[in-house]
Amino acid sequence: MPGFLETRDLVKQALTDMGERCSTRRAHRLAEVLFAIWRGEATPMQYADPTGETAVRRILATLEVRA
Repeated sequence: MPGFLETRDLVKQALTDMGERCSTRRAHRLAEVLFAIWRGEATPMQYADPTGETAVRRILATLEVRA
């Protein structure tokens, strides 16, 4: 299995070859997802900002209060 940095670089190159712009940050995140899958772990969050998750929890809590 390739190392993390090699995986990151392979991801970046593959996306570039497909004509997709890929920053190092995006390639890093995709490599993290690949490593989590290879380790058999659940897929981690696809975003780094939990604001959306917090908003959904607040809305659900509001709905539960009304019910």
